[in-house]
Amino acid sequence: MDFSTIGSVSQFAKGVALRTQWEIKKQSGDVTGHFRSLNDLLGAVNDTNVGKDHTNDDKLSEIMQKVYSGRKLSGEELEYLQAKSPELYQKVRDMEQEHKAYENELKKCKTKEDVQRVKMSHIGKSLETVKSVENNPNITTEKKLETAQLENARANGIEVRTAAFVRSAAYKSLPTEAEQAEERQKRIQEIKDRFTSGDTGSTIRELTKEEAARRREELMNAPVTLSVSADEITGNRVADTHENVTYDVEGVRFSNSEMSGLKEIAKSAVSMLPTMGSDLDYSAYASMGLAVNMVRTYAGEHLTEEQASVAVKGMESYMDRLVSAQHTGQDGPTAYYAAGRTVTDAAVDAFRRKLAELPGDHSTLLKNLSIAQATGGLGASAANKELSGSIRDDFAKVDLRDKSSVKALLDTYRGKVTPAYREWGLDDQGQDTSLAGKLSNDAGLFSDQIAGILSLLDKANGITVDFYA
Repeated sequence: MDFSTIGSVSQFAKGVALRTQWEIKKQSGDVTGHFRSLNDLLGAVNDTNVGKDHTNDDKLSEIMQKVYSGRKLSGEELEYLQAKSPELYQKVRDMEQEHKAYENELKKCKTKEDVQRVKMSHIGKSLETVKSVENNPNITTEKKLETAQLENARANGIEVRTAAFVRSAAYKSLPTEAEQAEERQKRIQEIKDRFTSGDTGSTIRELTKEEAARRREELMNAPVTLSVSADEITGNRVADTHENVTYDVEGVRFSNSEMSGLKEIAKSAVSMLPTMGSDLDYSAYASMGLAVNMVRTYAGEHLTEEQASVAVKGMESYMDRLVSAQHTGQDGPTAYYAAGRTVTDAAVDAFRRKLAELPGDHSTLLKNLSIAQATGGLGASAANKELSGSIRDDFAKVDLRDKSSVKALLDTYRGKVTPAYREWGLDDQGQDTSLAGKLSNDAGLFSDQIAGILSLLDKANGITVDFYA
């Protein structure tokens, strides 16, 4: 994002205000008046009963000016804001939580450049939010201005906290990336010099080995950043790394321990799923949703918001590849299923020709081959993309720790898949092959998977809870 071109959030927010002045003037009935600030603009809208009236409260206005400047509110100011405007109070509290999380992100930075990257990432989000509402005809003028003010406050808070961190000893101790690279090269050269010094005395030789071993260890522990895609979360192409390794996953930083923990969870999630190339029934899409849910829940409890977004993206990418790799595909002759023959006529004819060249009686083999050709080794996969997508989404978003939500989810699932299973030929006759038997098997599978997921999540949190106790 080129901030030198588009300017700051504050400038852009003021631009939104100026571009909506005429509309506000028409609402207020004063087409000749002038507004001095965003508060004046919002006040004009409030006078037309479009917004909430708090512009006549001097103390509340002072508090909101403090919020817009990015400064923290005192306990007394928060209490006053809560009493006067519960909605604004909640937004301010949410913003303070975001700023606290931002301060923690700054503490994890490894270089001075990292600090600037983290800062610009957050400010960029505020700017994009303001831009997204500016020209949206479905959003009221009051809401546009409120969004501009709040995002400006959010960005100002980022600036204030960044400035405070830059003044701290923690920031001053951080190296620049150039200094980091220079130090790494210096260590490498020192090791090379020791090995080419020409010293051959017995005492010197012993010391050289010790020194070389120490230097090699230092070199191995020198900071290293690996740039990978979100697919690394499930692909695990880079393994057995140490704490000196930092991951850059599509612009989002992970420490080695953060990535290792996430990969373990992703590995467990993938283990619940069919192998690549398998045909996927609707129950498989439910398991896929649970796998995404597992990663999302873990990331929400252990990672930053940005890291969690990348983690879910990596898991969703794996699911998309799983769907694309199906043998049968999703385009089928019925409303709910696609069918494909795994024994093709071409393959049978080629086998017959080869068999004819061989001596001996092959009548039994040819008979079995004809049966296989007639039945086609029929395989099937879920063809209704809307249904499979909704099932996957339902299982990805349910609160797995809420028993009532899980029970409601299973009931919803039964209602959704019953027509599909009936179309495939299942009914209420028989035992294990009946419709009721299939639905019961599905529910049992999901219950076992959920119990396993919760066990792993609780283990990651250092607790042990029996979900079904």
